[in-house]
Amino acid sequence: MIDPSLLNHLVCPKTKTKLEYWPDSQELVSRVAGLVYPIRQGIPVLIPSQARVLDANAYNRPLHQRLSRSDELSNYKS
Repeated sequence: MIDPSLLNHLVCPKTKTKLEYWPDSQELVSRVAGLVYPIRQGIPVLIPSQARVLDANAYNRPLHQRLSRSDELSNYKS
């Protein structure tokens, strides 16, 4: 489990957008980047090369509905 106060401060290193915590798989998800970051021994591993690509079937909402905030896409930096 990850501390909720820590989660409020974590962002995707690629997009600088908020991460979603998936407790069942102990992962942090960046829907904007389409990446899933592992949590190992309680420590988030926010290294893009260590992340896996988010399976589009993991959730069934269209891309425009995946964003948790409307400004996330405009703030995206590649």
